[in-house]
Amino acid sequence: MRSGYLTCSQAAVVLGVSPRTIRRYLAEGRIRGHRNPLNGRWFVARVVLRRLLDEAEVPGAEDLLSQIHGAWSAEHRIVRKVDEKDHG
Repeated sequence: MRSGYLTCSQAAVVLGVSPRTIRRYLAEGRIRGHRNPLNGRWFVARVVLRRLLDEAEVPGAEDLLSQIHGAWSAEHRIVRKVDEKDHG
């Protein structure tokens, strides 16, 4: 997924709730997200989370979002490399 989006698990870490809560918020329309039509997974735009954090006056919101995304990106790069070695 593009860097402007986070998974439900990542969004949950940012907001301090469970991934199930994020999915419930999405279903109830409390937050907006995008659903992947191929696998049904939800993604939440960073700007949506940033707005929520700003409204709640959470200090360091952008740093938190960047750290979460950076860790996720690094993890997926490692998984791809391992996968390439196994199947390459």
